[in-house]
Amino acid sequence: MSEVRLTKVFRDSIDTKYGMRAKVAIQTETHGDKWLSALLPTNATAGTEDWAPGDTVNIDVIEKGEFLNFKPNGPSKGGSSSSTGPSLESRVVRLEAQVFGGATVSASAPAEETVIQADDLPDFGEEVDAGDGF
Repeated sequence: MSEVRLTKVFRDSIDTKYGMRAKVAIQTETHGDKWLSALLPTNATAGTEDWAPGDTVNIDVIEKGEFLNFKPNGPSKGGSSSSTGPSLESRVVRLEAQVFGGATVSASAPAEETVIQADDLPDFGEEVDAGDGF
């Protein structure tokens, strides 16, 4: 596994005998002008869709003759994007803030347990008996 800093990123879709694949080619500070390529299923690009020049990413480099291939391996360590996009924890924090009244909570701070009392729930109108054909 190598941690590399991206200098160029190229993406395209190509039709192979196995169906449509996403071609991702990168240049890195470590490998200079040499391109490293990967063919990935279009529905599972392993987080590479957010890669941009300047990002530091983890990859496995595979030498095939004069060509270099790579396999994405784990989240990026820096840059403007991460290979997996926003962390799940930060997405949950934003969602909870929207659902529970806009409270702002840092994703890095330990989460406090939220207990919702029945009195805190909004009034959704009168109850419907399941026997009424609803």
